[in-house]
Amino acid sequence: MFLANLVLTPLDTEFLRLADKHKFAYTRFVDDIAISANGVDLRSFKSTFEAIIRKYHYEPAKGKTLFKDRSVPQIVTGLIVNDVLRPAPWFVRELQHIILGCWTKNAGVLAVAAANDCTVNELKASLNGKINFVRSVDKRMGNRLHSLMCQIVWP
Repeated sequence: MFLANLVLTPLDTEFLRLADKHKFAYTRFVDDIAISANGVDLRSFKSTFEAIIRKYHYEPAKGKTLFKDRSVPQIVTGLIVNDVLRPAPWFVRELQHIILGCWTKNAGVLAVAAANDCTVNELKASLNGKINFVRSVDKRMGNRLHSLMCQIVWP
Protein backbone atom coordinates (compact mmCIF):
# COMPACT_ATOMS: atom_id res chain seq x y z
CA MET A 1 0.00 0.00 0.00
CA PHE A 2 2.90 2.34 0.77
CA LEU A 3 4.28 1.94 -2.75
CA ALA A 4 0.87 2.57 -4.32
CA ASN A 5 0.56 5.77 -2.29
CA LEU A 6 4.02 6.88 -3.33
CA VAL A 7 3.58 6.10 -7.02
CA LEU A 8 0.04 7.48 -7.28
CA THR A 9 0.67 10.80 -5.50
CA PRO A 10 0.73 12.83 -8.76
CA LEU A 11 -2.53 11.20 -9.87
CA ASP A 12 -4.07 11.95 -6.46
CA THR A 13 -2.97 15.58 -6.70
CA GLU A 14 -4.68 15.98 -10.07
CA PHE A 15 -7.87 14.26 -8.95
CA LEU A 16 -7.98 16.33 -5.75
CA ARG A 17 -7.54 19.57 -7.71
CA LEU A 18 -10.45 18.58 -9.99
CA ALA A 19 -12.55 17.51 -7.01
CA ASP A 20 -11.96 20.81 -5.24
CA LYS A 21 -12.87 22.80 -8.35
CA HIS A 22 -16.13 20.89 -8.97
CA LYS A 23 -17.12 20.16 -5.34
CA PHE A 24 -16.97 16.38 -5.27
CA ALA A 25 -15.12 13.96 -3.02
CA TYR A 26 -12.18 11.84 -4.18
CA THR A 27 -10.76 8.89 -2.26
CA ARG A 28 -8.41 6.07 -3.19
CA PHE A 29 -7.54 2.80 -1.46
CA VAL A 30 -4.51 1.20 -3.14
CA ASP A 31 -5.72 1.20 -6.77
CA ASP A 32 -9.48 1.58 -6.18
CA ILE A 33 -10.74 5.10 -6.82
CA ALA A 34 -14.07 6.38 -5.53
CA ILE A 35 -15.60 9.72 -6.45
CA SER A 36 -18.86 10.99 -5.01
CA ALA A 37 -20.92 14.16 -5.21
CA ASN A 38 -24.24 15.65 -4.24
CA GLY A 39 -26.17 17.23 -7.08
CA VAL A 40 -23.43 16.69 -9.67
CA ASP A 41 -23.82 14.16 -12.49
CA LEU A 42 -20.38 12.56 -12.47
CA ARG A 43 -21.04 10.71 -15.73
CA SER A 44 -20.15 13.92 -17.57
CA PHE A 45 -16.64 13.68 -16.02
CA LYS A 46 -16.00 10.05 -17.06
CA SER A 47 -13.71 10.93 -20.00
CA THR A 48 -11.82 13.43 -17.79
CA PHE A 49 -11.32 10.82 -15.05
CA GLU A 50 -10.09 8.26 -17.57
CA ALA A 51 -7.77 10.81 -19.22
CA ILE A 52 -6.12 11.54 -15.85
CA ILE A 53 -5.62 7.82 -15.21
CA ARG A 54 -4.13 7.29 -18.69
CA LYS A 55 -1.90 10.36 -18.33
CA TYR A 56 -0.02 8.44 -15.62
CA HIS A 57 0.26 5.34 -17.83
CA TYR A 58 -2.51 3.30 -16.22
CA GLU A 59 -5.59 1.83 -17.83
CA PRO A 60 -9.05 2.03 -16.20
CA ALA A 61 -10.30 -1.50 -15.55
CA LYS A 62 -12.94 -2.58 -18.06
CA GLY A 63 -16.38 -2.85 -16.51
CA LYS A 64 -15.30 -1.36 -13.18
CA THR A 65 -16.34 2.23 -13.84
CA LEU A 66 -19.73 2.40 -12.16
CA PHE A 67 -22.17 5.22 -11.53
CA LYS A 68 -24.61 4.48 -8.72
CA ASP A 69 -27.44 6.40 -7.17
CA ARG A 70 -27.69 6.71 -3.37
CA SER A 71 -30.65 4.30 -3.42
CA VAL A 72 -28.36 1.29 -4.04
CA PRO A 73 -25.40 0.08 -1.97
CA GLN A 74 -22.21 1.78 -3.14
CA ILE A 75 -19.41 -0.69 -2.48
CA VAL A 76 -15.71 0.18 -2.64
CA THR A 77 -13.10 -2.46 -1.67
CA GLY A 78 -15.69 -4.46 0.26
CA LEU A 79 -17.10 -1.46 2.15
CA ILE A 80 -20.55 0.05 1.75
CA VAL A 81 -19.83 3.78 1.58
CA ASN A 82 -23.28 5.37 1.14
CA ASP A 83 -23.64 7.12 4.50
CA VAL A 84 -21.75 5.25 7.19
CA LEU A 85 -18.81 3.03 6.33
CA ARG A 86 -19.58 -0.61 6.97
CA PRO A 87 -18.32 -3.90 5.55
CA ALA A 88 -20.39 -5.35 2.73
CA PRO A 89 -22.33 -8.40 3.97
CA TRP A 90 -20.84 -10.65 1.26
CA PHE A 91 -17.31 -9.61 2.31
CA VAL A 92 -17.96 -10.54 5.96
CA ARG A 93 -19.69 -13.82 4.99
CA GLU A 94 -16.79 -14.82 2.73
CA LEU A 95 -14.22 -13.95 5.39
CA GLN A 96 -16.13 -15.86 8.08
CA HIS A 97 -16.48 -18.85 5.73
CA ILE A 98 -12.70 -18.95 5.18
CA ILE A 99 -11.99 -18.61 8.91
CA LEU A 100 -14.43 -21.39 9.82
CA GLY A 101 -12.97 -23.55 7.07
CA CYS A 102 -9.59 -23.29 8.80
CA TRP A 103 -10.95 -24.89 11.95
CA THR A 104 -9.63 -28.41 12.54
CA LYS A 105 -13.15 -29.89 12.63
CA ASN A 106 -13.74 -28.49 9.15
CA ALA A 107 -11.26 -28.55 6.23
CA GLY A 108 -8.30 -27.28 8.26
CA VAL A 109 -5.63 -24.68 7.63
CA LEU A 110 -3.59 -26.68 5.13
CA ALA A 111 -6.61 -27.44 2.94
CA VAL A 112 -7.80 -23.82 2.98
CA ALA A 113 -4.31 -22.54 2.15
CA ALA A 114 -4.06 -25.00 -0.74
CA ALA A 115 -7.54 -24.06 -2.00
CA ASN A 116 -6.50 -20.39 -1.97
CA ASP A 117 -3.14 -21.19 -3.63
CA CYS A 118 -1.09 -19.68 -0.81
CA THR A 119 1.15 -20.70 2.05
CA VAL A 120 -0.10 -20.99 5.62
CA ASN A 121 1.77 -17.78 6.53
CA GLU A 122 0.24 -15.92 3.58
CA LEU A 123 -3.23 -17.15 4.56
CA LYS A 124 -2.73 -16.03 8.16
CA ALA A 125 -1.46 -12.60 7.06
CA SER A 126 -4.36 -12.20 4.62
CA LEU A 127 -6.96 -13.10 7.24
CA ASN A 128 -5.37 -10.76 9.80
CA GLY A 129 -5.33 -7.94 7.24
CA LYS A 130 -8.97 -8.45 6.29
CA ILE A 131 -10.05 -8.66 9.94
CA ASN A 132 -8.18 -5.44 10.73
CA PHE A 133 -9.80 -3.84 7.69
CA VAL A 134 -13.27 -4.80 9.03
CA ARG A 135 -12.29 -3.75 12.55
CA SER A 136 -11.29 -0.29 11.28
CA VAL A 137 -14.89 0.47 10.29
CA ASP A 138 -16.88 -1.91 12.51
CA LYS A 139 -14.99 -2.71 15.71
CA ARG A 140 -17.61 -5.14 17.05
CA MET A 141 -17.73 -7.17 13.82
CA GLY A 142 -13.93 -7.13 13.55
CA ASN A 143 -13.56 -8.37 17.12
CA ARG A 144 -16.10 -11.14 16.48
CA LEU A 145 -14.15 -12.31 13.41
CA HIS A 146 -10.90 -12.07 15.39
CA SER A 147 -12.30 -14.29 18.14
CA LEU A 148 -13.27 -16.86 15.49
CA MET A 149 -9.75 -16.71 14.08
CA CYS A 150 -8.24 -17.23 17.55
CA GLN A 151 -9.83 -20.69 17.52
CA ILE A 152 -7.77 -21.79 14.51
CA VAL A 153 -5.00 -24.29 15.29
CA TRP A 154 -2.11 -23.11 13.13
CA PRO A 155 0.48 -25.75 12.10
